[in-house]
Amino acid sequence: YNFKLISSQIMRAKTSSSASQAVSSAKRMVAQLRRKRKSGEYDDEELEAAITHARAMERVAKKHVKYLQQEERAERSGRIGEEKLSEEEQKLVKAIEECKASFR
Repeated sequence: YNFKLISSQIMRAKTSSSASQAVSSAKRMVAQLRRKRKSGEYDDEELEAAITHARAMERVAKKHVKYLQQEERAERSGRIGEEKLSEEEQKLVKAIEECKASFR
């Protein structure tokens, strides 16, 4: 499991469509890891850690998609910089920044 692959995709995503591709990649990775767990050829403990991490990356990618969609909507409506972020949006921004910081 290459954890940097999905996290780097998330960090590089500048549009909601590219972030959506990162979500799809994370989902595929979770499915692939589950298949490996069922095969019995790999260490279960390591696979569980990898699956947990891949699920977390999937959640972060979904949050990033929502954030980018919101930015795109604000940009289209011409309100960039004028609107305040809600508490939920602030949490989302914080989660994305924490994710970025953990992989530097």
